Amino acid sequence: MARTRAPLLSFLTAAALLSGSCRTASREDAADLILHNGWIWTADPANPRAQAVAIRGDRFAAVGSDEVILKLRGPATEVIDLAGRFATPGFNDNHVHFASAARFLEFNIMATATQEEFVARLTDVVSRLPAGEWILGGFWGAYDAWMPGSAGGGKRAPFVPDIGAVEELTRQHPMFLRKFDDGEFAANRQALEAAGIDPENPSAPEVEFLRGAEGRFTGRMRGKGVVPLFEARLPKSFSRTRRLEQTRRALQEIARHGVTNVSDMSDDEQLDIYRELQRTGELTARIHFRYPLERWKELAQRGIRAGSGDDWIRLGALKGHIDGTMGNSTARFFEP
Repeated sequence: MARTRAPLLSFLTAAALLSGSCRTASREDAADLILHNGWIWTADPANPRAQAVAIRGDRFAAVGSDEVILKLRGPATEVIDLAGRFATPGFNDNHVHFASAARFLEFNIMATATQEEFVARLTDVVSRLPAGEWILGGFWGAYDAWMPGSAGGGKRAPFVPDIGAVEELTRQHPMFLRKFDDGEFAANRQALEAAGIDPENPSAPEVEFLRGAEGRFTGRMRGKGVVPLFEARLPKSFSRTRRLEQTRRALQEIARHGVTNVSDMSDDEQLDIYRELQRTGELTARIHFRYPLERWKELAQRGIRAGSGDDWIRLGALKGHIDGTMGNSTARFFEP
């Protein structure tokens, strides 16, 4: 999706679509893009349907009938005949941890069911990483609980990653993977050695090193001692270059699904990455950025107010936690 096309369906500009002018355009006011002969949902309950829209720059210019909107066509206007197809304002995802999601999209094996898929996913991520970069996450087994009797899972056995099958593939990348429920972890030789563990004869307090039928260590572990063993060696953050690429790929992914605006709660570097992509014309979604609540005084002292920013990157909310979550039974309810 081109940069100028990305905001086409943004909810941030829906009001502009609904109130846009329908007069005949001069050459200077001609639309850059016209979609016509469609079933266009306007988000206006009083006038929910239109035939055509005109876009100028990164905003809607007008909405109405084909007859009216096509008068905004100029010599350079791109005109697309929707042939009766449906169009809607883009989706606004109002709660995103974008940096974490972008990192997750780079590599995960949540839905992986076979060793072949596992190898393919690792081959893809290794092809894009410089030597020495860690491979983290994975979260295998996410859907195992849904397998019995489910339409998608069938009766297949739960997937368990075969670390031995990818040792050569990942030899230039320390790899530390976790099961979705943190019930098990897996590491390749490079990660084990980085944590001071002998891959041939592993030993560590409060860690069970799982062995196969022949008694050899499989690379998988469990126990409360696993995470402390590795966490001091794991990178706290990825390189700027890697995070930029993760962000680009994630922006492409959400654009495929019609998401044109997100409210993000990532870190300051992610905000700076958005600004860099905005400068280079690569930012294809509008960003509403939310700082942590505890930084309110710092932000006030810097003169940052609700609505600070521009049409593409706007500040204006803070995120705080007042209880827990339903998933681990820490959320506070007024009644049992």
